[in-house]
Amino acid sequence: MGKVSYVALNSANVKITNESDTTKVYNIESSVNVSAAKDVSSIDNGRVLKNGVEVASFSSWAESMLNVVYQNVELEEQCTILEAINGFITDVKDYIKSEFSLN
Repeated sequence: MGKVSYVALNSANVKITNESDTTKVYNIESSVNVSAAKDVSSIDNGRVLKNGVEVASFSSWAESMLNVVYQNVELEEQCTILEAINGFITDVKDYIKSEFSLN
């Protein structure tokens, strides 16, 4: 028998995508840090793709901190991408709270 044992899972880093969203314009994926209390502490390595080409990357932390880097897209599309990112973040937080399990 070993000298240490597993007690509990305190947090996890999980990959989440919007692949099940049939109305999406952009494919979005990210790494999400989740606490055992099912709180999202950060969303990292976010990628926004259109037709397989990355059009933006992003990260989000705290309640309303967001960093977005656009990849050669016009201003009008930047606004559309930002709306998609904000929607994705909301969907991720809702999913973690209601459906996700660390078990």
